[in-house]
Amino acid sequence: LFTVGSFCHVQGAFGRFFPICDDKEQIWIAAGIGITPFLAWLDDTSFGPKADIHFFVTVYDKSHIPHLAELHAHVERHPNIHLHIVETYHQDRLNVEKMCAHIKFPNRCRVYYCGPQEWGKILKKNFLTKGVPVSSFHHEYFVLRSGIDKELVKKALVVLEYILTWMMRR
Repeated sequence: LFTVGSFCHVQGAFGRFFPICDDKEQIWIAAGIGITPFLAWLDDTSFGPKADIHFFVTVYDKSHIPHLAELHAHVERHPNIHLHIVETYHQDRLNVEKMCAHIKFPNRCRVYYCGPQEWGKILKKNFLTKGVPVSSFHHEYFVLRSGIDKELVKKALVVLEYILTWMMRR
């Protein structure tokens, strides 16, 4: 059980999910808790994108976005980052056609996605049909596997929220 003030050991990151800041336009897609790596990138003071980035955050409702004020503040510091919040409760679901409409040359852009694995596979397939090279689709999937105690998952999410809050304050 975790309570405020509990100690925990956090490891990572172990993946290769890092932005490449070059002259290629980018599409960032965050689904739910998948916003976490993007917030970390924006929090990095050395981050300086050279091309336009269209950042799509898809959630049921805007109230479910952690640290929304901080997200807006980060985006304001980078005028070439364009934030698109897609609230699936009020709007149609996000799709590749809608995202590519914001990009001049989809075959030259980079796509970064963090969210559920199955949706990521669909997005990748659809971006490939739009001409995005397979090497330009970068992803970090998360999977909540069956058999995991749902109460344990809820507690882990509370810990993650605590860690995110701590990271945003430093």
